[in-house]
Amino acid sequence: MADRWRGAYGRRMTRAVVIGATGQIGRAAVGALARDGWEVTAVSRGGDRDAR
Repeated sequence: MADRWRGAYGRRMTRAVVIGATGQIGRAAVGALARDGWEVTAVSRGGDRDAR
């Protein structure tokens, strides 16, 4: 079962896209994922880059 989380080169896939990333929950999710070593793409309606 753990094999489904492995990429083509046998490494654990740690990429996430967070939709609504500048909202209260989304911002917390982005921070938690980044702290855990995930590569995070944050998406929001505003279109500007967040200062954080």
